[in-house]
Amino acid sequence: MIKAVLLDMDNTLIATQDLFEEAHDRLTAFIHSRALTPPAESLATVRRFEVELFTSFGYGTGMLPQAFENALLHYAPQSPAADIAAVRGMASDVYTRPARVIPGVPQALEKLAGHFDLYILTAGEPEAQQRRIDALPFKNIFRGTFPVPEKTPETYSVLLKKLGLKPHEVVMIGDSLKSDIIPSVAAGLSAIHIPHANWIGREMAGLKMPETTLATVFNHMSGAASHLIAGAGRKNSIAPLPSRKPAHPAQAA
Repeated sequence: MIKAVLLDMDNTLIATQDLFEEAHDRLTAFIHSRALTPPAESLATVRRFEVELFTSFGYGTGMLPQAFENALLHYAPQSPAADIAAVRGMASDVYTRPARVIPGVPQALEKLAGHFDLYILTAGEPEAQQRRIDALPFKNIFRGTFPVPEKTPETYSVLLKKLGLKPHEVVMIGDSLKSDIIPSVAAGLSAIHIPHANWIGREMAGLKMPETTLATVFNHMSGAASHLIAGAGRKNSIAPLPSRKPAHPAQAA
C-alpha cells in the first residue's frame, strides 16, 4: 500500500524552466547587440557550454553564470568587465526570482495530502533550492523537504531509510527521466512521469521510460493525483497503466 509521495519541485510544482528561457532570451539579445550574432546561434552556443560545464558545476548556481560569460566571450572576446558582469547577473537572477506555480498543482496536492504523506525531493544547490521551497505558497502541506545535490538510486534508498518507508510504499512524481524516474525505479519505487519543459540536454536526451509497470506517464498533476487516489487501497504498488508516449515537453502542462 502506498503511504507516501515524493515530489520533484522544479518543472513539476513550479515552472522554473520559464526563468531559464527568459534569461536565455536576455543573453542572446545582449550578444546580438554586441556582436550582431543571430539569437538562434548564440542560444545553441550557450546551451553547449551549459552541458560542458555540468561536469564541473553539477546543478550548482555557478554553472549558468559561467556559461553565459563563456558565450559572450566566444562572440565578443574583448568584452569589458561591465558586460561580463551584466550577463553573469542575468544568469544569477534565475536562482533568486520566484517561479510561477504550475496550474492545477495546488489542487492536486490538496487531494493527495488527504491520502498520503507528501515530501519534496529536489536536486540543485541546497541553499538555492531551499529558497525556492520557502517561497512555495503551499509549503506547509509537506511533511518534509529534501534538497539534494543530485538524485541517484542511492539518494532514494537513503531517504526511504530515513523516513522509515519501504520502496513499495512510495511513489516518486517528477518531470525528469534522469533524476526522478529512472533512479527511483532502480531503487524499487513506483514513479509517475509528468513531462514538462526542462533542461532537455541533460535531463531527457537519450533517455527512455523504464519498461516496467512501476512507471507510467501523465501529462497533468491532476491526472496523477486521481490515479494514485483511485489505487490507494491496493497493496504493493500503484495500479499500473499501459505505458503512454508522453506529449512533447513544450506542450505539456
